[in-house]
Amino acid sequence: MTQVEVQATHKNLFSLPAKEIYSEEFVFEWYGIGDWAYPMIYTGDSTDIDSLLGELVADTGVSLKGKRKEVVTALLLNLINVHVYYQGERALTVFTDYHKLKKGTEYHDIFPVSGRIMGELVHQVAQSGVVQYKKGIPGHGSKLKLTEDAFSCYMEALNLNNLSAALPTPVVYKDDQGRFLTASNTTARDAKGSLITKVNELLADTDISLNGQSFGPTQKMLQRKFSNKACTENGRLWGGYWQSGIESEDRLKLLINGNPVCEVDINSTHPLIAYAMSGMDHTAFVHDAYWCELLSGGHDEQRKLGKQIVLALFNANSTDRESIVREVAGVVRDQREDNGEGRELEIQCCRYIPKKEMSERFKLEEVINSLIDRNSILFDNGWFGGESWKRLNKIESDILLEVMGHFVRRGIPVLPVHDSIVIERQYQEELIKVYQDAICKVLGREFRHRDKLVSCSLG
Repeated sequence: MTQVEVQATHKNLFSLPAKEIYSEEFVFEWYGIGDWAYPMIYTGDSTDIDSLLGELVADTGVSLKGKRKEVVTALLLNLINVHVYYQGERALTVFTDYHKLKKGTEYHDIFPVSGRIMGELVHQVAQSGVVQYKKGIPGHGSKLKLTEDAFSCYMEALNLNNLSAALPTPVVYKDDQGRFLTASNTTARDAKGSLITKVNELLADTDISLNGQSFGPTQKMLQRKFSNKACTENGRLWGGYWQSGIESEDRLKLLINGNPVCEVDINSTHPLIAYAMSGMDHTAFVHDAYWCELLSGGHDEQRKLGKQIVLALFNANSTDRESIVREVAGVVRDQREDNGEGRELEIQCCRYIPKKEMSERFKLEEVINSLIDRNSILFDNGWFGGESWKRLNKIESDILLEVMGHFVRRGIPVLPVHDSIVIERQYQEELIKVYQDAICKVLGREFRHRDKLVSCSLG
């Protein structure tokens, strides 16, 4: 399509009254769901993009030069990308605040202007008539989505086979202001940044689909995110749409290159790691870390409560026992309230905690203290409280990367989900063995019952 034809195609579209499309008050069905922006690359004829940009701002008086042109181009390509891979059902989330657009942040690399200029450009694009727009409240991103008419025109004007997302920086860390910054070369190397890049390159050429719909390129990109500059805390892999974009039970419905999958995960991940780092073998215990005398009846609800409490103990910020118990009790009550189970756990405990006196009620704090006593070595070694989850997540992700490295070297794609891995079902037995070996290697010990280290689920 020539530049003249592109311009002619867009004349009616871009002359739509802004008020018909643009309204900060009107709540669109999609406004609460947004995808992040990515560095996008268009390898086709640049005059096609220039023509679209010219029409986009023709009636707004905006001068598209230098960084402003770069920003609007990135906005346009991201809007198209989101529309393609979510079939028009999701929006693009953009931020216009000072902190998100500070120099040195990933977001500034995509939109290299100040928050003020970014806000102006987003507002002007929103008034062009080609997008639906929902302005975000302070601290939250605004949502933009192409209209169907606009998308149809772009499909004619651009060859979408030439549109792709750049591979993300493999290793980043969060600074004190909440910005994700690129790790130094040395730190990234130690954090296996080159392996993550190889994983992303492999996934880029892998077809991952659910219910007949293939994931787009930006839905398959992984990035290791740490909580500190030294990259010793947290470090989980994020970015895959299979991690948080679909229900956990739907992961077993995925197809990798058209083949059915299985999922292998570590059993009792954080207790296993914490006990191993404390010199003990969790697989040798008669009862796992979620068991205590007050939760000894063998009911599913008891284990659920025990697991909920122990994980909250790992996540607690406090360091002294009294404060930890108080903090965890508040967290558990809040979680139960959010789940519609009610905050008053004493009544629930009376129902299923076995005791000679069934009428006896146990306060949540008693159950928490019982679990701390049952796992006293973890408390004594500082694994309960003090945000130990950050250290545990680092070790957990080290194990996953050990496993991923094995398969990537063989050209076999794997999909990490924090403490589990999804793989083509034909590699099920190999994955179990490799996972067991990786756990022993990273934790520096053997386990009495290797068969208890991981479990496998089939679709």
